[in-house]
Amino acid sequence: MQLLSEEAMEGDNIQSPLGRCDWEGDDIQLHLHHGSTENYEGLVRNYKQNGLMIILLTNQEHKNLYDIADNIYELSPRSVAKN
Repeated sequence: MQLLSEEAMEGDNIQSPLGRCDWEGDDIQLHLHHGSTENYEGLVRNYKQNGLMIILLTNQEHKNLYDIADNIYELSPRSVAKN
């Protein structure tokens, strides 16, 4: 898992097969993956510490899925419980 989450540079693009993973020892603290093609866009964001995963898929690429995921997280009872 750690090997697949290491960033690789390809041209001007930096990415990894699993998206972004922040590790603390052998434990993933944050996992997110974003991708787009043509008009389609998707984002998977795992808030492990709160037991919450947000998956967004759209056929309108507006580059705003991170903002939408952050808003959903802030409104979720699991976010409030942590704070």
